[in-house]
Amino acid sequence: MNTHTKRRGIFASVGALLTAAALALTGAGLATAAPTIPDSGATANLHITKLTTPRGGAEANANGAQQATPAGSTGIAGVGFSVTQIPGINLGTNAGWQTAATYTLDLTNPETPVVKDGSNSAVDLTGATSYTGTTGAGGVLDFTDKPIGLYLVQETSTPAGVTPAVPFLVTLPITNPTDKNAWVYNVYVYPKNSTTAITKTVDDSAAWKSGDTVTWTIKADVPRIPGSAAGAYVKPTDYVITDTIPANLKPTGVTVSSVKSDGTSASTTLDSGDYTITPSDLSAAAAGDDVTVTFTATGLGKLQTLAATEGTKIQVVVTTQVTGSDLGAVSSGAAQNIENSASVKTTANGKDTTATTSSDPVTKWTTLSFTKKLTDGTTTSALSGATFTLYKTKAAADAGTTTGDDVLGVSTSADSTGTVTFAGLRASDFQNNETLTDGSLRVYWLAETAAPAGAELLADTVPVVLGSDGKVYNATSVNTTTNTGTKGTELTEIVDVEKNAGFTLPLTGGTGTLVLTIGGIAILAVVLLVARRRRSSEAAAE
Repeated sequence: MNTHTKRRGIFASVGALLTAAALALTGAGLATAAPTIPDSGATANLHITKLTTPRGGAEANANGAQQATPAGSTGIAGVGFSVTQIPGINLGTNAGWQTAATYTLDLTNPETPVVKDGSNSAVDLTGATSYTGTTGAGGVLDFTDKPIGLYLVQETSTPAGVTPAVPFLVTLPITNPTDKNAWVYNVYVYPKNSTTAITKTVDDSAAWKSGDTVTWTIKADVPRIPGSAAGAYVKPTDYVITDTIPANLKPTGVTVSSVKSDGTSASTTLDSGDYTITPSDLSAAAAGDDVTVTFTATGLGKLQTLAATEGTKIQVVVTTQVTGSDLGAVSSGAAQNIENSASVKTTANGKDTTATTSSDPVTKWTTLSFTKKLTDGTTTSALSGATFTLYKTKAAADAGTTTGDDVLGVSTSADSTGTVTFAGLRASDFQNNETLTDGSLRVYWLAETAAPAGAELLADTVPVVLGSDGKVYNATSVNTTTNTGTKGTELTEIVDVEKNAGFTLPLTGGTGTLVLTIGGIAILAVVLLVARRRRSSEAAAE
């Protein structure tokens, strides 16, 4: 090989080094440039395959050739790209490759990357030729028949929950990775994106009435933002988890932790200084106040460490007190749904991306209402003044307990309608965001604790279930140990009978007593009169 050819090879190798740097995002290895300079009038194709950050499996080093999708990685559709040709560089000459090798990419602000030349001056891209497109199925986007040259590739838009990858430089063409004396005019790159999903669950199993606690658990992915080398991850510049609290919930507590995919604690734990919580004073929080967890600089550094372990999540547990004057209002034949959504915002590479819960968990609340009536055996009418107490258990209802956790409320039937109402109760057939099956429905217990004058007290307690349809049902097949049962017939009224079932008791006073008294006095008078006459007769005889 003559001196000219060696020099040409050196210049080409410099260009190959630039290509390696341009593909650093995808882990491109170094390549030795072919000695043949490409035709300055030729065209090349850039094939972008946008992928999620692999979850498991090793990534192959990118070298411009077409490769199989890494294990655990999937294509992302809907990612926008711009490909801008850097002006003034002719890769059809050795000088052009030498010049290109001096260019760098300043990513101080990844949203607005700056291309710098060999003198570290910013390259003016105003008016530069730029091509745009959006990835389709499988995350594929092809830019075909483009002039050879040096290009800046950057993402312009990403779907919700997708964190953009860093911009990069790439040359078209590049040296063939297997045949070092040839050029590749079909260049394949595989930039990776971190996808940040968020889920939310609810635990309302311990909630019975307004004032009780419902717990919400949020799990958001730790962002795995690919760095400049395979297996390296970039620290996000912002990470915020928000729990959107509805008006019927008052936040009372927040805990934040890092967990592995199986729910156990991650090796890198979080401390109170790794994040801030808003409201800062939950004791002063009001119903409907959103809860926000914002990671600090130290917390963001821990996220970068946690990203090395796939499946790691940030868990935020929010306890809320159920409240509200309209809680349990039944409308359109259904109980009241209290929904709770959450979102996570990640800022990386100068761009924000926000993911929200795809389905919001629900807790269902309703009102127990029925009409209290009185019957004389023939007709019934609304009965006012009857007092009922609602209990959690049959034992408490049978005992007539007046205080304690088992007492859910007291209500007296209304004057004109006889309506008895217990508002703000959790539906019996829906728990932890799932519909319960018959036999496992929560049972509430009604006991009449005071009957109005002229009415008999109910002899037994009444087990009921509260449907998500806003109706009240008699409970059947009740298991008093688990306090569960089956939905029976609809309960719309509870009837009292008249005192002593309407039967008249014998009288022990009034007219009967008077007759006995008068009779007794008359008999006594006759006895006295006879005695007096006898004494008078005896005196005359003497």
